[in-house]
Amino acid sequence: MFIKKVKGNTFLVETSFQSIPFYKLEGGKIIMVDCGLIEEREGILNLFSMEGLKPAAVLATHAHVDHIGNAAYFQKEFGARIIMNEVEAAVANSIRGLKTTYSTLAATDIMKHFGNMVVEADEKIGMHEDHVEVLGADFRIIAVPGHSPGHIAVLTPDNVACIGDTLASCDVLGSSRMMYSFSISKDLESKRSLMDLDADKFVLSHKGAFDEIRSIIPANIKYFEDSADEVLSLIETPVGFEELLDRVIRHKGTKVASLYKYNRMERMTRPLLEFLIDTGRLRCEIVDNRLYYVK
Repeated sequence: MFIKKVKGNTFLVETSFQSIPFYKLEGGKIIMVDCGLIEEREGILNLFSMEGLKPAAVLATHAHVDHIGNAAYFQKEFGARIIMNEVEAAVANSIRGLKTTYSTLAATDIMKHFGNMVVEADEKIGMHEDHVEVLGADFRIIAVPGHSPGHIAVLTPDNVACIGDTLASCDVLGSSRMMYSFSISKDLESKRSLMDLDADKFVLSHKGAFDEIRSIIPANIKYFEDSADEVLSLIETPVGFEELLDRVIRHKGTKVASLYKYNRMERMTRPLLEFLIDTGRLRCEIVDNRLYYVK
Protein backbone atom coordinates (compact mmCIF):
# COMPACT_ATOMS: atom_id res chain seq x y z
CA MET A 1 0.00 0.00 0.00
CA PHE A 2 1.42 3.38 -0.96
CA ILE A 3 0.54 6.96 -1.92
CA LYS A 4 1.06 8.12 -5.49
CA LYS A 5 0.85 11.65 -6.91
CA VAL A 6 -1.52 11.99 -9.87
CA LYS A 7 -1.43 15.72 -10.61
CA GLY A 8 -1.07 18.91 -8.56
CA ASN A 9 -2.74 18.31 -5.21
CA THR A 10 -4.52 15.15 -6.36
CA PHE A 11 -3.06 11.89 -5.08
CA LEU A 12 -4.24 8.33 -4.64
CA VAL A 13 -3.83 5.57 -2.11
CA GLU A 14 -2.92 2.43 -4.02
CA THR A 15 -4.05 -0.69 -2.16
CA SER A 16 -3.98 -4.29 -3.30
CA PHE A 17 -7.66 -4.02 -4.19
CA GLN A 18 -8.31 -0.48 -5.39
CA SER A 19 -7.14 3.08 -6.05
CA ILE A 20 -8.54 5.69 -3.64
CA PRO A 21 -8.06 9.30 -4.81
CA PHE A 22 -7.75 12.28 -2.50
CA TYR A 23 -7.24 16.03 -2.84
CA LYS A 24 -4.78 17.66 -0.47
CA LEU A 25 -5.55 20.92 1.32
CA GLU A 26 -3.31 23.04 3.51
CA GLY A 27 -2.30 21.70 6.90
CA GLY A 28 -2.48 18.04 5.90
CA LYS A 29 -6.26 17.95 5.54
CA ILE A 30 -7.49 15.83 2.64
CA ILE A 31 -10.74 15.34 0.76
CA MET A 32 -11.07 11.66 -0.13
CA VAL A 33 -13.00 10.44 -3.15
CA ASP A 34 -14.32 7.20 -1.63
CA CYS A 35 -12.62 5.66 1.38
CA GLY A 36 -12.03 1.93 0.90
CA LEU A 37 -12.81 -1.35 2.59
CA ILE A 38 -12.90 -1.82 6.34
CA GLU A 39 -10.30 -4.59 5.88
CA GLU A 40 -7.84 -2.00 4.50
CA ARG A 41 -8.56 0.66 7.11
CA GLU A 42 -5.49 -0.01 9.25
CA GLY A 43 -3.13 0.26 6.30
CA ILE A 44 -4.78 3.47 5.08
CA LEU A 45 -4.58 5.02 8.56
CA ASN A 46 -0.91 4.06 8.88
CA LEU A 47 -0.14 5.74 5.57
CA PHE A 48 -2.00 8.88 6.58
CA SER A 49 -0.21 8.97 9.93
CA MET A 50 3.22 8.68 8.31
CA GLU A 51 2.40 11.47 5.84
CA GLY A 52 0.69 13.73 8.38
CA LEU A 53 -2.67 13.53 6.57
CA LYS A 54 -6.13 13.80 8.08
CA PRO A 55 -9.43 12.90 6.32
CA ALA A 56 -11.50 16.09 6.46
CA ALA A 57 -14.17 14.97 3.99
CA VAL A 58 -15.23 11.96 1.96
CA LEU A 59 -16.88 12.57 -1.41
CA ALA A 60 -18.38 9.22 -2.39
CA THR A 61 -18.88 8.08 -5.98
CA HIS A 62 -21.46 5.53 -4.82
CA ALA A 63 -22.66 3.49 -1.85
CA HIS A 64 -20.87 0.15 -2.22
CA VAL A 65 -18.91 -1.49 0.56
CA ASP A 66 -15.47 -0.82 -0.95
CA HIS A 67 -16.28 2.86 -1.48
CA ILE A 68 -17.95 3.87 1.80
CA GLY A 69 -16.78 1.07 4.09
CA ASN A 70 -14.81 3.52 6.25
CA ALA A 71 -17.04 6.59 5.90
CA ALA A 72 -18.80 6.28 9.27
CA TYR A 73 -15.47 5.64 10.99
CA PHE A 74 -13.79 8.71 9.46
CA GLN A 75 -16.88 10.76 10.29
CA LYS A 76 -16.75 9.71 13.93
CA GLU A 77 -12.99 9.67 14.52
CA PHE A 78 -11.88 12.66 12.41
CA GLY A 79 -15.07 14.67 12.03
CA ALA A 80 -14.89 14.11 8.26
CA ARG A 81 -17.84 15.48 6.28
CA ILE A 82 -19.56 12.77 4.25
CA ILE A 83 -20.89 13.96 0.90
CA MET A 84 -22.94 11.69 -1.36
CA ASN A 85 -25.40 11.72 -4.22
CA GLU A 86 -28.90 11.94 -2.74
CA VAL A 87 -29.95 8.50 -4.03
CA GLU A 88 -26.80 6.80 -2.74
CA ALA A 89 -27.16 8.63 0.59
CA ALA A 90 -30.68 7.22 0.98
CA VAL A 91 -29.31 3.71 0.45
CA ALA A 92 -26.50 4.12 2.97
CA ASN A 93 -28.33 5.81 5.84
CA SER A 94 -29.84 2.66 7.39
CA ILE A 95 -30.07 -1.11 7.20
CA ARG A 96 -33.50 -0.59 5.59
CA GLY A 97 -31.81 1.51 2.93
CA LEU A 98 -29.15 -1.14 2.32
CA LYS A 99 -31.95 -3.69 1.88
CA THR A 100 -32.75 -1.99 -1.45
CA THR A 101 -29.33 -3.17 -2.62
CA TYR A 102 -29.15 -6.49 -0.78
CA SER A 103 -32.84 -7.29 -1.23
CA THR A 104 -32.58 -11.06 -0.79
CA LEU A 105 -30.73 -10.86 2.54
CA ALA A 106 -32.44 -10.59 5.91
CA ALA A 107 -31.74 -7.45 7.90
CA THR A 108 -29.65 -9.42 10.41
CA ASP A 109 -27.39 -10.71 7.62
CA ILE A 110 -27.07 -7.24 6.11
CA MET A 111 -26.01 -5.94 9.51
CA LYS A 112 -23.48 -8.75 9.86
CA HIS A 113 -21.82 -8.31 6.46
CA PHE A 114 -22.46 -4.65 5.62
CA GLY A 115 -23.32 -2.86 8.86
CA ASN A 116 -20.16 -0.73 8.65
CA MET A 117 -21.59 0.90 5.49
CA VAL A 118 -24.36 2.65 7.38
CA VAL A 119 -23.62 6.36 7.47
CA GLU A 120 -25.67 9.55 7.48
CA ALA A 121 -24.41 11.97 4.83
CA ASP A 122 -23.61 15.49 6.01
CA GLU A 123 -24.38 16.82 2.54
CA LYS A 124 -26.39 15.36 -0.34
CA ILE A 125 -25.76 16.13 -3.99
CA GLY A 126 -28.90 16.50 -6.10
CA MET A 127 -29.33 14.35 -9.19
CA HIS A 128 -28.93 17.38 -11.49
CA GLU A 129 -26.13 19.20 -9.67
CA ASP A 130 -22.89 19.49 -11.64
CA HIS A 131 -20.51 20.73 -8.96
CA VAL A 132 -20.04 20.78 -5.21
CA GLU A 133 -17.84 22.92 -2.99
CA VAL A 134 -16.02 20.98 -0.30
CA LEU A 135 -14.03 22.91 2.31
CA GLY A 136 -13.43 25.71 -0.19
CA ALA A 137 -12.42 23.42 -3.08
CA ASP A 138 -14.67 23.09 -6.14
CA PHE A 139 -15.35 19.62 -7.57
CA ARG A 140 -17.21 18.94 -10.81
CA ILE A 141 -19.86 16.23 -10.66
CA ILE A 142 -20.92 14.07 -13.60
CA ALA A 143 -23.84 11.65 -13.33
CA VAL A 144 -22.87 8.19 -14.58
CA PRO A 145 -25.66 5.92 -13.25
CA GLY A 146 -25.72 2.23 -14.02
CA HIS A 147 -23.18 0.49 -11.83
CA SER A 148 -25.34 1.89 -9.03
CA PRO A 149 -28.49 4.05 -9.27
CA GLY A 150 -26.84 7.36 -8.37
CA HIS A 151 -23.20 6.73 -9.34
CA ILE A 152 -21.19 9.88 -10.01
CA ALA A 153 -17.78 10.72 -11.43
CA VAL A 154 -15.85 13.43 -9.58
CA LEU A 155 -13.38 15.88 -11.13
CA THR A 156 -10.94 17.40 -8.67
CA PRO A 157 -9.76 21.04 -8.94
CA ASP A 158 -6.72 19.65 -10.81
CA ASN A 159 -9.07 18.35 -13.56
CA VAL A 160 -8.43 14.76 -12.51
CA ALA A 161 -11.50 12.61 -13.22
CA CYS A 162 -12.23 10.04 -10.52
CA ILE A 163 -14.40 7.53 -12.39
CA GLY A 164 -15.24 5.18 -9.52
CA ASP A 165 -16.57 1.86 -10.85
CA THR A 166 -17.96 3.13 -14.15
CA LEU A 167 -14.86 1.72 -15.84
CA ALA A 168 -12.30 -0.90 -14.88
CA SER A 169 -8.78 -1.30 -16.22
CA CYS A 170 -8.13 -3.96 -18.84
CA ASP A 171 -6.03 -5.87 -16.29
CA VAL A 172 -8.99 -5.98 -13.90
CA LEU A 173 -11.38 -6.98 -16.68
CA GLY A 174 -9.07 -9.81 -17.69
CA SER A 175 -8.82 -11.22 -14.17
CA SER A 176 -12.51 -10.90 -13.19
CA ARG A 177 -14.85 -13.86 -13.56
CA MET A 178 -17.91 -11.67 -13.08
CA MET A 179 -18.55 -8.00 -12.38
CA TYR A 180 -21.58 -6.25 -10.97
CA SER A 181 -23.77 -3.56 -12.46
CA PHE A 182 -27.16 -2.51 -11.10
CA SER A 183 -28.54 -1.71 -14.57
CA ILE A 184 -26.31 -2.85 -17.41
CA SER A 185 -28.30 -1.03 -20.09
CA LYS A 186 -27.87 2.28 -18.24
CA ASP A 187 -24.29 1.47 -17.31
CA LEU A 188 -23.31 0.98 -20.96
CA GLU A 189 -24.85 4.38 -21.78
CA SER A 190 -22.75 5.98 -19.04
CA LYS A 191 -19.60 4.24 -20.25
CA ARG A 192 -20.17 5.56 -23.78
CA SER A 193 -20.80 9.07 -22.44
CA LEU A 194 -17.28 9.14 -20.97
CA MET A 195 -15.85 9.18 -24.49
CA ASP A 196 -16.45 12.95 -24.44
CA LEU A 197 -15.09 13.61 -20.95
CA ASP A 198 -12.24 16.10 -21.05
CA ALA A 199 -9.81 15.63 -18.16
CA ASP A 200 -6.04 15.71 -17.71
CA LYS A 201 -5.87 12.42 -15.79
CA PHE A 202 -8.32 9.64 -14.98
CA VAL A 203 -8.45 7.48 -11.85
CA LEU A 204 -10.29 4.16 -11.95
CA SER A 205 -11.13 2.61 -8.60
CA HIS A 206 -10.25 -0.76 -10.10
CA LYS A 207 -7.62 0.25 -10.82
CA GLY A 208 -4.97 2.91 -11.43
CA ALA A 209 -4.34 6.38 -12.91
CA PHE A 210 -4.46 6.84 -16.69
CA ASP A 211 -3.74 9.58 -19.22
CA GLU A 212 -6.79 8.63 -21.30
CA ILE A 213 -9.76 6.27 -21.14
CA ARG A 214 -11.12 6.24 -24.69
CA SER A 215 -9.12 3.11 -25.52
CA ILE A 216 -10.53 1.10 -22.60
CA ILE A 217 -14.21 2.05 -22.88
CA PRO A 218 -14.92 -0.47 -25.70
CA ALA A 219 -13.35 -3.26 -23.65
CA ASN A 220 -15.58 -2.41 -20.69
CA ILE A 221 -18.68 -2.47 -22.88
CA LYS A 222 -17.63 -5.73 -24.52
CA TYR A 223 -17.06 -7.32 -21.10
CA PHE A 224 -20.73 -7.00 -20.13
CA GLU A 225 -22.00 -7.87 -23.60
CA ASP A 226 -19.87 -11.03 -23.57
CA SER A 227 -20.97 -11.85 -20.03
CA ALA A 228 -24.61 -11.64 -21.09
CA ASP A 229 -23.93 -13.85 -24.12
CA GLU A 230 -22.26 -16.37 -21.81
CA VAL A 231 -25.35 -16.60 -19.61
CA LEU A 232 -27.62 -16.82 -22.65
CA SER A 233 -25.59 -19.78 -23.92
CA LEU A 234 -26.52 -21.69 -20.74
CA ILE A 235 -30.24 -21.47 -21.61
CA GLU A 236 -31.46 -23.98 -24.17
CA THR A 237 -34.87 -24.79 -22.73
CA PRO A 238 -36.99 -22.80 -20.24
CA VAL A 239 -35.19 -22.65 -16.90
CA GLY A 240 -35.93 -21.28 -13.43
CA PHE A 241 -33.61 -18.88 -11.67
CA GLU A 242 -32.16 -21.31 -9.12
CA GLU A 243 -31.26 -23.85 -11.79
CA LEU A 244 -29.78 -21.15 -14.00
CA LEU A 245 -27.78 -19.67 -11.14
CA ASP A 246 -26.37 -23.12 -10.42
CA ARG A 247 -25.31 -23.38 -14.08
CA VAL A 248 -23.65 -19.96 -13.93
CA ILE A 249 -21.76 -20.84 -10.74
CA ARG A 250 -20.55 -24.14 -12.20
CA HIS A 251 -19.68 -22.54 -15.53
CA LYS A 252 -17.58 -19.90 -13.77
CA GLY A 253 -15.91 -22.50 -11.57
CA THR A 254 -16.86 -20.55 -8.47
CA LYS A 255 -17.13 -22.17 -5.06
CA VAL A 256 -20.14 -20.93 -3.11
CA ALA A 257 -19.80 -21.99 0.50
CA SER A 258 -21.37 -19.06 2.34
CA LEU A 259 -24.48 -16.90 2.25
CA TYR A 260 -22.29 -13.90 1.38
CA LYS A 261 -20.84 -15.61 -1.71
CA TYR A 262 -24.22 -16.92 -2.79
CA ASN A 263 -25.71 -13.44 -2.54
CA ARG A 264 -22.78 -12.03 -4.51
CA MET A 265 -23.29 -14.48 -7.38
CA GLU A 266 -27.03 -13.87 -7.34
CA ARG A 267 -26.56 -10.07 -7.45
CA MET A 268 -24.22 -10.33 -10.44
CA THR A 269 -26.40 -12.78 -12.38
CA ARG A 270 -29.78 -11.04 -12.14
CA PRO A 271 -28.68 -7.83 -13.94
CA LEU A 272 -27.34 -9.94 -16.82
CA LEU A 273 -30.75 -11.58 -17.18
CA GLU A 274 -32.44 -8.18 -17.04
CA PHE A 275 -30.07 -6.91 -19.75
CA LEU A 276 -30.96 -9.89 -21.95
CA ILE A 277 -34.64 -9.08 -21.44
CA ASP A 278 -34.03 -5.38 -22.14
CA THR A 279 -32.33 -6.28 -25.43
CA GLY A 280 -35.08 -8.70 -26.50
CA ARG A 281 -33.07 -11.90 -26.28
CA LEU A 282 -34.85 -13.38 -23.28
CA ARG A 283 -38.31 -13.29 -21.76
CA CYS A 284 -40.06 -14.49 -18.63
CA GLU A 285 -42.95 -16.95 -18.54
CA ILE A 286 -45.04 -18.22 -15.63
CA VAL A 287 -45.84 -21.94 -15.79
CA ASP A 288 -47.58 -23.74 -12.90
CA ASN A 289 -46.87 -20.82 -10.55
CA ARG A 290 -43.16 -20.85 -11.43
CA LEU A 291 -41.11 -18.27 -13.30
CA TYR A 292 -38.99 -19.48 -16.21
CA TYR A 293 -36.51 -17.71 -18.44
CA VAL A 294 -37.14 -18.49 -22.10
CA LYS A 295 -35.16 -17.65 -25.24
